[in-house]
Amino acid sequence: MQFTDWIANLPFVNALAIAVALYALKAWLIRAKNIPEKPRKQAYGIVDTILFAWATVAVLITPAVGQSNYIPSESMVPTLQIHDHLIVGRVPFWYRGPRRGDILVFKVPPNANQEGQQQDYIKRCIGLPGERLEVRAGKVWINGKPLDEPYTAQPSNRDYGPIVVPAGHVFMMGDNRNNSADSRYWGPLDEDRIVGVAFLRFWPLNKIGLMQRP
Repeated sequence: MQFTDWIANLPFVNALAIAVALYALKAWLIRAKNIPEKPRKQAYGIVDTILFAWATVAVLITPAVGQSNYIPSESMVPTLQIHDHLIVGRVPFWYRGPRRGDILVFKVPPNANQEGQQQDYIKRCIGLPGERLEVRAGKVWINGKPLDEPYTAQPSNRDYGPIVVPAGHVFMMGDNRNNSADSRYWGPLDEDRIVGVAFLRFWPLNKIGLMQRP
């Protein structure tokens, strides 16, 4: 899966340079009279197909729509397993903010990583701006009402709050409640740190499909 990750996360300038190189090779094959016609046409067809696919996925779709991410920890079990590979879409946040239940990829908050490493986290959006949130008796309570969470691995063994989620922030939690460093430890997440929403699992193949929001 390293090759697919490399393609999905290739910088736009590099992807564009590869597309230009493929176009130049295609143009050269048109003029390469010293190559027999049949193999030349076959090579031209192959390069033309690769160029179209590359320009569509790497140059047009991926920069606008999403990136590839893989799951490095157990914090989202049972929904996501270690080494699952996802496509994370940026498009939804062009026209709407995050919704409760979205699985979001975001830049690690400064107070969440003592080593100062720049990395992405993946958690589920639980609380929205302006909501009163509390974790009590193993359940999440939103504005005084318990939240139905069929996706969790087990009830939380750690109480939290109550707090009011600040404007421009969301409250993030892992589905594996007792093995997740999330907003209970480093506080509500600034929405500006959100990379996108996980919408497609493409590996392993027997689990390929869209990610469903409860």
